[in-house]
Amino acid sequence: MPDYATLQELFFSDLVLIVLVLVTYVSAILIIFWPALFANTLHARMKDLAGTLPLTDRNGTGPAAASESRQMTPPLKTRLNRRLARYAASSFASLKKDLHNAGLRSPRAASIFVIAKVTIPFIAMLLAWGFLNATIMAQRPPAAVILASLLCGVAAIWAPDLALKNLRIRYQDKIRRDWPDALDLIYLCVDAGLGLEAALSKVARDISTSAPELAQEFTLTVAELAFLQNRRDALENMGRRINIPAVREATRAISQAQFYGMPLSSTLRNLSEESRRLRIAAAEKKAATLPSRLRVPLILFLIPVLFIVILAPAAIDILDLQ
Repeated sequence: MPDYATLQELFFSDLVLIVLVLVTYVSAILIIFWPALFANTLHARMKDLAGTLPLTDRNGTGPAAASESRQMTPPLKTRLNRRLARYAASSFASLKKDLHNAGLRSPRAASIFVIAKVTIPFIAMLLAWGFLNATIMAQRPPAAVILASLLCGVAAIWAPDLALKNLRIRYQDKIRRDWPDALDLIYLCVDAGLGLEAALSKVARDISTSAPELAQEFTLTVAELAFLQNRRDALENMGRRINIPAVREATRAISQAQFYGMPLSSTLRNLSEESRRLRIAAAEKKAATLPSRLRVPLILFLIPVLFIVILAPAAIDILDLQ
């Protein structure tokens, strides 16, 4: 135990400052999430229903009913709790949608993400404090180390969001890359006489090694086509899960062809040709932007080396003559 001479040294010690920062952080988290996690939704619902009932006195409607209805108006704290609960529910639904778009379909994925978003800043703050206190800020005052660690913890709040965004982009890029080939295979299967469910199942089995992400989507769509009453909902769900314009348009076209009785093979053939054209157009666009992307690396790295190679012998000769 360190021997503190005065109360001021005790207050400004590393241990006490760390404890104060951690208590403040945990208190802020509890204040933010307490209404959404521990709100009494049944009691709030009963109050809402009671507020919608007509209130009358013994002689009928009158001032007494109006005064009672005013008394049934929920207080400000209850209204704030309801708004926070609705905001938390909508945020949780949006989070689940983002996780589905990234290919994370586990029922616990949203809970794990929320826990990681709460705990990662705390862990980052502790790691930053240990690293800074042992290396570059060893001779600095304790308040400066704590402030720098707190800033690292605040910056780490956005780390789970960035990781989820990167996962979603990578997942959609893989599906976008494999979608034209998979659409060609579906067209060939349907043109050979298979139904849509059988074609999706066969393509999912065939591409399970080369394109596991798209195979997973096809398998889930086959299950929804078998269990949902409306086949159109199953196809639209696949478009919403993948959230790529080409896939959404293809699923909408297939559902409309089945709804109006159009031949599915011709629809798939047109979609396959359109997807190939879009792939060629994307490749041409990327090739057209290549010179502009290479301009900056050439100016920064290649041209200075060329100048050094050309002018260095002349500079050496001039120095030798002197």
